[in-house]
Amino acid sequence: MLDTSDRLHAGIDFGVPGRVAAALWALGVLAGVLALLTGHAGLAIAGLVLAVASPWFGLAYVSHNHRRPDESAWAASSAPVVSGPISLRS
Repeated sequence: MLDTSDRLHAGIDFGVPGRVAAALWALGVLAGVLALLTGHAGLAIAGLVLAVASPWFGLAYVSHNHRRPDESAWAASSAPVVSGPISLRS
């Protein structure tokens, strides 16, 4: 029997976005397989594309919403400071 008492990811909470992505993945796989079994190729492709894409959309959503607030300050402070108008010499 497997010992799961000391798992690596024992205390991780995946939150709502992770659960939504997992649910969409499961529904997409189920819809795709059922559509393949009944001969509906278009629905099978749509379901399986949903199953493949949903984890990536979940990752993108989490990544976009967990940005650090000081990222834009780093970009602003790395730009050169120019005092006055820039003139081109010919």
